[in-house]
Amino acid sequence: MKTVNYFSVFILILTFSIPSNSAQSIEVENSEVSLENSGYKSIQIRFLTLIDVDNYNIYFSQVNFNRTADASLHSRIQVQDDVSSLSKFSSQNTLSACWYSTDGSYDVNSIQFSYKDDWSVPVIPSNSTNVIYNLVGLQTNITYWFAVVGVVG
Repeated sequence: MKTVNYFSVFILILTFSIPSNSAQSIEVENSEVSLENSGYKSIQIRFLTLIDVDNYNIYFSQVNFNRTADASLHSRIQVQDDVSSLSKFSSQNTLSACWYSTDGSYDVNSIQFSYKDDWSVPVIPSNSTNVIYNLVGLQTNITYWFAVVGVVG
């Protein structure tokens, strides 16, 4: 049986910090629109990790939701103890990239590209403390709600 810890986050460029199981939502009124795909935008989500989580599922909806059944799964970030055999995302694929740090900081000197599996699913090491993830393919001029769900088991 899977145990799930919920975080709620909403609207556009998002940052939140989570002490244990509580959550904070922050509304931000600006976003970056890709000039290459003017009908779509990339949204960056930042979150603190939890101990003993196997993956993070990122859900979205155009309406406020309290259950993942009322939203759509956008992405999944895996957590692994051994990442030595995996390749990393690079600056060439930053549109869909994921970053992590192991020192509790979002500072540019602490953040590094995540690893990826054979299907380009982001993989972060189990000692990660912070994650930054780019959500791509979202339409402009639409308000979205997001939830990052840490899954154990």
